[in-house]
Amino acid sequence: MVDDFLENSKKLSIFIISIIFILALIYFIKFLTPNKMLYGSDWILSGYSDRCSWINYIKLYKRLPMWDEYNFSGHPIMTTRGGGGMVYPLNIFYFIFPVHLGWTVMYVIHTFLAGLGIYLLLKEYKVSYLASLIGAISFMFAGQLITTTEGGHLARMIAAVVLPFVFLFLHRALRTKRVIDFVIFGGIAGLILLAGHVQISYWVMIGVVLYFIYEVLRRKNELKMQGILKISLFFGVGIIILFLITSIKLLPPALSLGYGARGATRGYEYTTSWSLPTSELINLIAPHFSGILDKYWGENFFKLDSRYLGILPLILFGFAFFYRKDKHLIKYFTYFTGITLILALGKNTPLFKIYYYLIPMAKKFRGPSMFFFLCTFGISVLCGFGAQAIINANKEKGNEIKKKMIVYLLIAVGLIFIFTLIVNIGDRGILRAMSNHFGKTWMGILPRANIQQKISIMIANFDNFKKSLWISTVLFIINGGLIFGVIRNKISYKIVIPILLFILLIDGWSIDRRYLKSVESPEKYFAQDDVTRFISADKGVFRVFPLNYENRDRDGYLQYHGIENVGGYGPNPPRRYQEFIGAGSSVIFQAPNLFLFPHLLSMLSVKYIIAPRLPEDLSGYPQNTREIIEQYRSYYSNFELEGRGVRYIVLKNNNFLPRASLISEYSIASNEEEALNRILSRTFKAGNIVILEENPKEEILEGAGYVSIKKYHANERIFETISGERAFLILRENYHPHWKCYIDGKREKVYKANYVFYGVFVPAGKHIVRFVYESPLFNFVVALSFAGFLIFLTA
Repeated sequence: MVDDFLENSKKLSIFIISIIFILALIYFIKFLTPNKMLYGSDWILSGYSDRCSWINYIKLYKRLPMWDEYNFSGHPIMTTRGGGGMVYPLNIFYFIFPVHLGWTVMYVIHTFLAGLGIYLLLKEYKVSYLASLIGAISFMFAGQLITTTEGGHLARMIAAVVLPFVFLFLHRALRTKRVIDFVIFGGIAGLILLAGHVQISYWVMIGVVLYFIYEVLRRKNELKMQGILKISLFFGVGIIILFLITSIKLLPPALSLGYGARGATRGYEYTTSWSLPTSELINLIAPHFSGILDKYWGENFFKLDSRYLGILPLILFGFAFFYRKDKHLIKYFTYFTGITLILALGKNTPLFKIYYYLIPMAKKFRGPSMFFFLCTFGISVLCGFGAQAIINANKEKGNEIKKKMIVYLLIAVGLIFIFTLIVNIGDRGILRAMSNHFGKTWMGILPRANIQQKISIMIANFDNFKKSLWISTVLFIINGGLIFGVIRNKISYKIVIPILLFILLIDGWSIDRRYLKSVESPEKYFAQDDVTRFISADKGVFRVFPLNYENRDRDGYLQYHGIENVGGYGPNPPRRYQEFIGAGSSVIFQAPNLFLFPHLLSMLSVKYIIAPRLPEDLSGYPQNTREIIEQYRSYYSNFELEGRGVRYIVLKNNNFLPRASLISEYSIASNEEEALNRILSRTFKAGNIVILEENPKEEILEGAGYVSIKKYHANERIFETISGERAFLILRENYHPHWKCYIDGKREKVYKANYVFYGVFVPAGKHIVRFVYESPLFNFVVALSFAGFLIFLTA
C-alpha cells in the first residue's frame, strides 16, 4: 500500500507539499492570534509602527506615501528605501489581518515558500520525492532563515527564499530554451525580490548570472555559437523583466545614495563590519559554542540569529559527492557554497578583498556574514543530492560505492567524537587557552571593558558548549547508524527517511525556537504612558525631542501615537540632517548638537522635550555622576516644566518655531560648510533670518506676515500666507529636491534653507502655497515596474 502511494507521483507531491505547509504552520501556530505579537527587535523598534502608517495611508488616500513625517524631522520613504516593499503582492495579508498578525502570517508563508522552492528545485534536478523533502526541510528550518524572527529581519528571509525559485525557473528555461520560460524566470524572481533585502538580493542575482555563465560554458559544444547567442539573448530578456519589476525597489535608493547618510563610501573596515568570525564555524556542529542571544560572547557586538542547520544536513552534504548523475550540479553548488562561505568570513580572510575591489557596489554594503544565507541554500541543495546518493546506494548491488560511503560516515562520526573527547578532557585548559587567544585577538578591536565582559560570558557558557558537543555527537551516531543501515540494505530508506526528518526537526527546533518570542498585542505593548497621553492632547503641528526616553527615541512608539519626532530609526536618514544634529556619518540617531545648542530644537519645531526626572539629593552619587546630573539640570533650565510623570518630565520649549513661517531677511553662504557653521553659532537668530546657498536675486522687505496650515499629510502640504511685503516662506523639515511648490497654481523655485530645510519666496498679499512631493524618478520606475509586470502576466 505504501509502495503504491509512493509510486503515485501526483498524490505524493501534493502530500509532500502539504507536509511542508503544515510544518510551517505548526512552527508559528502559537503566534497566530491577535492577542499577542511576534517579537523582533527591528519590528518592535520601528517596523510595526512604520507598516501601520503606510498601510493606513494607502487605505485613506488610495496611493503610496512618499514622505515619512514622523521620524528624523521628515525624510523620504521611496527614495531611501524604494517602494518594492509596499507593492509586494503578498502584502495583501496586512490588509486582511491586523498588521501584527499579518506579520506572523508572512513568516508562515515565506517559511512554506522556502521549503516549496527547494523541493521543486530538487525535483527539477531529477531528485526523488523523499530526498527533495529532506532538502526542503533543511532549508526552511535552517537557523539562518528561521531565526530572522529575533531581529525582525523578514526582508532577509524573503531575499533568501527567492534563491531556489530563481535557480528553478532559470534551469527550466535553460532546459526548454524557450523565451517564455526566461520571461517567467525574470517575472517570478522580480516579484519575490520586491520585498527582499536589497543587499542579499544583489548577491542572489550575481549568483544567478554566474550560474548561467557556468551552464553556457559547460554546454558550449552542445549549443554551438548560434545556440549560445540565442539563450544569452533570452536570458537577457529574463534579466530585463526582473530589472523592470524590481526597478521600483532598486533604482530610487541606488540613485539617491548621495542624499542619505549611508551613501558615502566608508572604507574596508566599514564594509567588513559584522563579518562571520572564523571560530564561529564551530556553531555548525555545536550551536552553543559562541553562546545564544544574551550568552553570546563572540567578536561581534551581538548576534540575533543562529547559523545551525542541524546535524543531518552536514552529514548529507558530504554524501552529495557520491552522487553520480549530473556531476556539474554538484560541482557548481560546491563552488557556490564554498565561495559564499569564504565571503561570509569577510575581514577574516584576505580573499574578501577580491570581492571588495572588483564587484560593483561592494563598498556600499556591510555585514558580510549575510553571505551565509546563500551558503545555507547551497548546503541545503547538496543535502538533497546527498540523500539521493544514499537512496541510489540502497538500490544498487555493487559494493564499491557503498564501501566509500561507509568510510566517509565512520570518519565523520569519528572526528566529531574525538573532538568532543578532546574538549571534555582538556576542559579548563582549553577554556584558558580560548580566553587568552580571544582576549589578545580582540585587543584594539573592542573596548577593554567589553573584552572582560565577553570573556566572563565565555567562561559561564563553556559547560553549555560541552553539553552541545555531546548532543551533536549522539546525533551524529544516531543519524549515521540509520544511514549505515540503508547503505547496507539492512533497512528500507522509505522507513529511515521519515525517522531522519523527525530527528532533524527535533534537533533544529530545539535551537530555532529559542529565537521565537512574543510580546503583548500592540494595543497593550504600545499603550500610552503619562508622557504620550499629555503630549497627544496637544493637537498642534510640532515635534518632540525624546532625551533618554527608555530608548523610545529610536523606535516607533511615538510614531504609533502620531507624535512627530526629531529622532527615529531608519535605514538611511538624510546626510545633512545627521550632520546638523551632530551624528556625523552615522545612520543612528545620536544628537549631541541638540544638547549643546538648544536653539537647534527651536529650528526643528520642537515644542516638547521628554526627559528623565533628576534626583534632588545628589549626596549618594559619585562625583562624575553628579557632574552629569548638573549638566542635565542646566540644560533643563532652557525650558519650562510642563508635565511630570513617574519617571519622566515634559519640558516645553517656549521659543519653538512653527512648522512654517514668513521671514523677511536672508543671507547667502558660499558653501554648505559655511551654512552649517553659521547655524551652529549660539548667536544665530533662526526666526529672523534664513541662510541660502545660492543667490536668488530676490528683494524682500520687513513686514508682518501670517501662515496657516490648510492641509498636511505625507505627500502634500498646503498653506495660506498673508503678508504686507514679499517674504520667504520657510518649511522646517528636511529638504529634498522632489518637493515642488505651487503658489496659486503657478510653479515656483524651491530653495535649500538653513542647511536642512526648504522654502520659497512668496509675494505680498494673500496666497495659497502648495508643496507636493513629485518624483519624476519614482513615476518613471513605477512605469517600468508596471510594464515588466504586464509582460510577465502575458507570458
